[in-house]
Amino acid sequence: MSDIATLTANLLAKSKQDYLAEFTAWANKVKDDLSAASALLLTAVTATSASSLTLGTGQQTANVGPGKGFKLGMLISVANASDKKMTATVDGYTDNATGPLTFTVAASGDVTGTGTYNAWTISLSGPRGTAGAGGAAGPAGADGEIAAGASLAMYSNFGVWGY
Repeated sequence: MSDIATLTANLLAKSKQDYLAEFTAWANKVKDDLSAASALLLTAVTATSASSLTLGTGQQTANVGPGKGFKLGMLISVANASDKKMTATVDGYTDNATGPLTFTVAASGDVTGTGTYNAWTISLSGPRGTAGAGGAAGPAGADGEIAAGASLAMYSNFGVWGY
């Protein structure tokens, strides 16, 4: 028998359960490999820093240590807490013992909070989406009352509730 004929005969002899078991094993291996690769990548673009930084616009430098993968032009998040953070662009990173990471916060809209802190988590970020269209103001009557004939409705991702 030729190699193709042998392979075909072997494939035809397998049951659906055998195919499913082999596919599941293969899919799990791929998932594990991708998880490991993702973890490695995220480690390279995630860091902590004890540098004293001030929430605000302009260029700053945080020491993040060696072995990081920050590259010129990457968008990063520099956060002390969820309400104390900046979105910045990487200006440079030197892979040495202290690992200085220089970045620029371009606009005040890229800053949340105020103050100077020395505990930061720095990670890869993404571009800010464009602002959505503003909705029209609802009908208002005298003294902020709902106008005659108007209804009040609450909208959410789950549906609409009318009152």
